[in-house]
Amino acid sequence: MTAAAGLAVGCGYVFVAVCTVAVAMFALHVLGSWERRMQAKDRYVRLSLRFARPAERLEEIVRILSTHTMTVLSHTVDWDAQGTTYNLQLRYARRVNFERATAGLRERFEPEGLSQVEWS
Repeated sequence: MTAAAGLAVGCGYVFVAVCTVAVAMFALHVLGSWERRMQAKDRYVRLSLRFARPAERLEEIVRILSTHTMTVLSHTVDWDAQGTTYNLQLRYARRVNFERATAGLRERFEPEGLSQVEWS
C-alpha cells in the first residue's frame, strides 16, 4: 500500500493517492472492529456462594450478576446444617471485573449471612 501511494504521488497523482490511502485506512479500521466483535468468544466461570442462614436468594443473585454482564447458565442449591450453598455456572462475553462483582454481592448479602464467595 505504501509503495503504491508513493508511486502515485511520484507520477503526479496526489489526489488519487490520498483518496486511496483514506479508503484503505477506513476499510482497515472498519474490518478490524468487525473482526474483534466476531471473535468475542463467550467465557465461562463457576461461582460458589456460601450463606450461614438459609433463605431463597437466587433471583437477587441473578439480578446482581446480570449488572456485571454475566448470565446464569445453570445452578444448584445445597442446604445443610451449616447453611446454604449456591453453585452457579456463568457465561460472560467481555471483560468482567470479578472484584467489583464480588464487592456487589458482599455489599448486598453480607448482612444476610454471606460467608464465602469463590470464583473458579
